[in-house]
Amino acid sequence: EHQFERGWQMLHSDRSFVGRALTANYLPARPDLVDHVTKTGEAEGRIGPSNSWPIDMLQRGDVYVAAGFGKITDGTLIGDNLGNAIYSKSGTGVVFDGGARDLDGLRKIDGFNAYVRGWDPTLMKDMVMAAINHPIRIGRITVLPGDVILAKAEGVIAIPAHLAEEVVVTAEVVSLKDEFGHARLREGV
Repeated sequence: EHQFERGWQMLHSDRSFVGRALTANYLPARPDLVDHVTKTGEAEGRIGPSNSWPIDMLQRGDVYVAAGFGKITDGTLIGDNLGNAIYSKSGTGVVFDGGARDLDGLRKIDGFNAYVRGWDPTLMKDMVMAAINHPIRIGRITVLPGDVILAKAEGVIAIPAHLAEEVVVTAEVVSLKDEFGHARLREGV
């Protein structure tokens, strides 16, 4: 329940990816909130604008999952510069309930993939990153930090970390049964 979301625009629809969720929540910018986030970031020793802070935290195998309240125009959370930074740290991709830009440049990052709500040439505007590694909402699903994100052509599923091993083992058994069943059906048996 509340773990599968469809309706993505994918950078590469033929390439699945999997990894541990690092979450970020973006909100419409209010001056008082932007001021608070900026001061908090400075006190924590963070560098650059707030949308770079989650990228600085990525580790190999992480998937950057961001709740951008579905904003596409003026809601582009990355372009090809940040895409390169993300891929160099994580080796995976992103899932954004928001927009991205620089489609051609992102496609040139060998191995990188992105699932977004849409593509737009605008820069991020009137948005602020409000939380990193907190539970977030992406469409109709809840994503917790550390969830295993499986992004496939049909959509994105967030698998709770404590269930990951059970899901993998069960999927392997089902896959083997299906493989056997398909072979028998092709043989007319």
